[in-house]
Amino acid sequence: MLEVYRDEHNATPQERTLALKPKLRSWTGRIWRATPQSFQLMLKLDASLAISEIVDNGLRAELSPFAAELSSFALYLDYTDEGKLPFSWAVGAFSVEASKSAFMRFYDFLDTVPAHVLVPLLPAARAQSDLILSVVPYRLEKNLLVFLITDYDLGFHNRIG
Repeated sequence: MLEVYRDEHNATPQERTLALKPKLRSWTGRIWRATPQSFQLMLKLDASLAISEIVDNGLRAELSPFAAELSSFALYLDYTDEGKLPFSWAVGAFSVEASKSAFMRFYDFLDTVPAHVLVPLLPAARAQSDLILSVVPYRLEKNLLVFLITDYDLGFHNRIG
């Protein structure tokens, strides 16, 4: 059984985090403009998560009822931390709602120096990418699961030469 973690001042110890390895399929650059003075810049990756590939038994059991929602979901690499959950140590969030959708957000990704180096390489990567992330439960309800992302390793690959 998974335990909700709510310590807003201290990150979860690494041994208590749970690993996920979504498959990345495609990407889209997005700019949402609501007013002439505001914008939301994001890179949207289309991803999927196979229940059978989740190693932790408790996490697999918790996510199993949401297999349809996890077959295709959006992963947003955001420019800002707008909408961020109130935990300073969280680098993102993963939300799954029954009969609706699932999505992940990596906060402040596009405004970082690593993103400025990595994003221009994305078109050459084609379909070769990988993502490994660690999550901790934040909300576990019958029709809604929310996990905080404590860290991630995102890679885009291409051949040299």
